[in-house]
Amino acid sequence: MKPPRFPGVVILAARQQAAFQTTTVLIDRAAKNGMAITYWVSEADMRANEASDFYQEQVAKVAPILAAQSVREAYEVGFSA
Repeated sequence: MKPPRFPGVVILAARQQAAFQTTTVLIDRAAKNGMAITYWVSEADMRANEASDFYQEQVAKVAPILAAQSVREAYEVGFSA
C-alpha cells in the first residue's frame, strides 16, 4: 500500500477545523527533514485543537513517511511581511 501524500491529506483535514487559517510547509530535501507551520485564529483556538484528537489522527495518517516522531511547539507570530 502506498503511503498517503503529505501534506495534501493533512491540509484537507485541517481546512475542516473551524479556526484553522493556513499552513506553511518547509522542507530540507538534502537533510530529509521538514516542518509544517499552522496558523490559527487565536491561541485559544490552537489550544482547543491541541486538546482534541485531531493532531494525533493526522500524524497517524502520515506516520509511514515520517523519519522520526512528530514534535509540536507553539510560537506567537511576531510579524509577517
